[in-house]
Amino acid sequence: MKLLIYGAGGLGREYCDVANRINALQNRWSEIAFVDDNEALGKEYYGCGVYTFAALDALNREDCEFVVAVGNPGTRCELWQKMKQAGFKGAILVDPKSCVSPSAKVCEGAVISAFAFVSSLSTIGENSLVLPGAVVGHDTVIGAHSFVCCNATLGGNVHVGERVFFAENVPVREGLTIGTDSIMSLGSVILRDVPEAVVMFGNPARAMAKNEDKKVF
Repeated sequence: MKLLIYGAGGLGREYCDVANRINALQNRWSEIAFVDDNEALGKEYYGCGVYTFAALDALNREDCEFVVAVGNPGTRCELWQKMKQAGFKGAILVDPKSCVSPSAKVCEGAVISAFAFVSSLSTIGENSLVLPGAVVGHDTVIGAHSFVCCNATLGGNVHVGERVFFAENVPVREGLTIGTDSIMSLGSVILRDVPEAVVMFGNPARAMAKNEDKKVF
């Protein structure tokens, strides 16, 4: 089985490290490679091969799975759909140094990094990412293509829409609903429900702008 990491950048290198730690215990992939259309990368990056998207046509879909290593949730969604439409299946990467409840549901394409904590009966949606030190409380549901940065803390029974971005050090009170396409800015303290497609700032956080272009970076 080949693991394809879509995005040869800093996040892609982090994914590669997670995959190598998994491989050291499970020997799950015979090859780990990047997918990127930046021809300046050449044929090797971070010790792995590099495919352009067009070159994937030569691969056996049954022998491949992929993850998307891009930070912007909207772009994550686009690349996910592109790979799925091309017939590839998503992988699930759970770092052996993370703590994930056996009752948690981790969906196709999700990545959970080292030292993340995912509590009981929670759900990590497809193509979502939980970075080191983040905490996902019990019964919390994170929607597809979302991004939870380091040291963000989501209390119990939080319901998160799709393509939501939590920056570093964002605490979220238990029982809240976070709207699709919203951005929780660095250090924001989320004490109330968050509407769709807004940018939250401050302590307590307020909606200070609309996320009109659906981009974080």
